[in-house]
Amino acid sequence: MDEDFSSFVQQFLDDSERRLDGVHALCDAGDYPAVKQAAHSFKGSTLNLGLPAMAEACLQLEQAAQCTDSIAVSTALAHLQACWQQSKPALISFGEQASH
Repeated sequence: MDEDFSSFVQQFLDDSERRLDGVHALCDAGDYPAVKQAAHSFKGSTLNLGLPAMAEACLQLEQAAQCTDSIAVSTALAHLQACWQQSKPALISFGEQASH
């Protein structure tokens, strides 16, 4: 497979950890406009990699942040984190295969 795509997957893996940490911090601070923006941006990245469950979780977080509903934001963030934990092993494996 293409090394550029493997690099893209690896960059996504590295970036996703940072993004999720950042979203957690924004949620803790109650900065819902920034949560909405971060979720929207992350949604685009997940769609580029063909991760519809993560994209849907990002959309739910984006919508909850738009409504400034702290309970919905917490629930959506937990769902996004769960989707990430489910997707991560397959992405790691795919990235390793793509580099060969």
